[in-house]
Amino acid sequence: MELTDKCPFCGGDCKINEVIDGDALYLQCEEGIQCTLFDSIWDGNDKKEIVKRFHQIYLFLKRFPKRRENSITRKYKFFYNENLIGGSFDDFCKVNVAELMKNYPKTFMDRMEKALYNLSKEYPIFVQYQNEAYYHH
Repeated sequence: MELTDKCPFCGGDCKINEVIDGDALYLQCEEGIQCTLFDSIWDGNDKKEIVKRFHQIYLFLKRFPKRRENSITRKYKFFYNENLIGGSFDDFCKVNVAELMKNYPKTFMDRMEKALYNLSKEYPIFVQYQNEAYYHH
């Protein structure tokens, strides 16, 4: 996957700038996502795995869009390192995508449960209505 042509989150032509140290990219997505992506996220040749990593980053950013420290909003810095799972970092904005991948559904049933959970979060009124209709019969 390359970031030179399309945004990995929305598929659009978002603003992507190379970070000064050369091993990371700064991304500002049209959906409002702003973060730093280190090269380690692209390690490996399996494009499906890389897409899964970006999916987990996207879900993380949807859940926790900004990080605040002393009333200053800071942007997340994503990297991938399986050897550092469970570790702590000097920079609280660093997020190990390998840690996020532990939550990625592995089996078909895991994916189905996750899909149903996401639908119930997206449409809570429908779920509430269905439960009420069930109990009134």
